[in-house]
Amino acid sequence: MITYVPQPKDSKLCGQACLAMLCGITLDQAIKEIGHKHGTRTAELVRVLRRYGWKIGYHGRLRKISIKSVFPKATIFKMRCIYNHESHWIVVVDGKIFDPACEGSVTGFGRLTSFLEIEK
Repeated sequence: MITYVPQPKDSKLCGQACLAMLCGITLDQAIKEIGHKHGTRTAELVRVLRRYGWKIGYHGRLRKISIKSVFPKATIFKMRCIYNHESHWIVVVDGKIFDPACEGSVTGFGRLTSFLEIEK
């Protein structure tokens, strides 16, 4: 069961918020685990997820989305925002989208580019 954790408005804490949702911790705890309040890298997410018992597929690396992609039950997606070309992390579990910037849906201001396979 995932509990939605929003990222603060105008922050770059989407990765930390995704970790908080997946690991069942607070946003402050996720920030502490990552070690900063800046944008997160894939390796930082992988390190914390493994610490909380998640198995990471594809050698802990992002996979590019293609027409042939098959997504696991739990996935962290990387989105490229169209208005500023920055990256944004979202979580999808059992087909339900958890976007830290927009409760209940995807922001719609970007396109999904890659994903991280995760399994509990």
